[in-house]
Amino acid sequence: MSLAGPAIAAGIAPSSVIIPRLEGLQILAFRTAERQAGVEYRTRGRRQQKIEQDYEMFVGEPRAGSFAISICIGEPKQMSLPGMVKSESVVREVFECFDLLASAGESGLSEHIGAPAYTANFIALARKIAPDGDSVRWVGLSSFFGRTPRHIEVKSVSKAPEAGGEKPVHDSEDLVRIQGSLRWADATKKMELVRIVDSEGHAHQVRVPLGMDDIVKPHWLDEVLVTAFRERGSLVLKNIEPVRGPAK
Repeated sequence: MSLAGPAIAAGIAPSSVIIPRLEGLQILAFRTAERQAGVEYRTRGRRQQKIEQDYEMFVGEPRAGSFAISICIGEPKQMSLPGMVKSESVVREVFECFDLLASAGESGLSEHIGAPAYTANFIALARKIAPDGDSVRWVGLSSFFGRTPRHIEVKSVSKAPEAGGEKPVHDSEDLVRIQGSLRWADATKKMELVRIVDSEGHAHQVRVPLGMDDIVKPHWLDEVLVTAFRERGSLVLKNIEPVRGPAK
């Protein structure tokens, strides 16, 4: 993975721009392995231990340049689950999905993946990995299998994902933005709910659509900016991002 932008120097970069992208890639690898193994999208609980062990991600020493870091994904010793695939297939599928998202948009990616929750999850994580237009303005991924290297540029996803089959909202006037501390409200029902407590102590309950849980969980108790839209009298999450520095 290579990055470039105002926050990046030769061979060095802030952990705040590197770690979230590494985490996003790791989750993408696990989710892709689960999908290729025919596992139904998991909304609660830990992923299967064999998935974590077999496809564990390893990070090598950063290399000089704008900023580049080597990532290796583990290989299953045995095909221990029905449909288990080699790590090479997982990486190729991740690259294919990034290419489709850039060239064919969400509809093309959705047709390829064929599962709304997995599609929404990929788009949400792609937004986390992609350039933010500020501190990071370019993200590239390269893979090397045999003598056939592959290089892709991770494009910015211009809008938040239309998650879990939710009805798309295009009018910015329909969107609600809330800044505050992220708390879980209820993760025991079919639809997960989070609560955003703003600076005045008011709690705002927001529903997390299927497929977007992976971008919400890392921000537990953090100060966040949530973008949501109204549907049937409730707020539905469209995007979440951390607030760095003092709250405005």
